[in-house]
Amino acid sequence: MRVLLLGETGAMGFPLVDILSKDSEKEVFVTTRKNRVSNGNVHYLIGNAKDEDFLKSIIKDGYDVIIDLFHGVNH
Repeated sequence: MRVLLLGETGAMGFPLVDILSKDSEKEVFVTTRKNRVSNGNVHYLIGNAKDEDFLKSIIKDGYDVIIDLFHGVNH
């Protein structure tokens, strides 16, 4: 199962990535604006999740689940 997580750096994001990464049948893709090293079944996609073009470019890869912890939050 391919899971895309938007907004990993918040209070819910870090624990959720940890939980999802423990299931070897899941590939977890996480958007980030910082340079992070992918590890095991967790893959970091560098870009701004608020950028429509960035989102379109990564969504075309296809995911079974998209979890959005980023949009709707005012920064």
